[in-house]
Amino acid sequence: MTFWQENYSFIREVYDTRYQKMVEWMDNVEMAIQKVCASKVYTSAEFKREKDNFHSLCKNLERAETKKWLTETLETLMKERAPDEQKRGTQEIETYHGEA
Repeated sequence: MTFWQENYSFIREVYDTRYQKMVEWMDNVEMAIQKVCASKVYTSAEFKREKDNFHSLCKNLERAETKKWLTETLETLMKERAPDEQKRGTQEIETYHGEA
């Protein structure tokens, strides 16, 4: 057996955890964008707070590396899986590639 086959459940758990964190981060970025672009009239302090929140979310450059790791890991995990699992994996890749 290969390393991936022997450790599939552990690797998949790590993958799922990192994937969930990526989705949460994307949701937070989306909410921050909506707040910054809202038609609400903000006070100067409110707008600065929302803008700073948005900038802090966007400064996290690790997300590009995480996205690359997620793609590579999922492709490796799916090589030896059943076709229906491969389809689900492809859908996961498309989900976060489309959003990020």
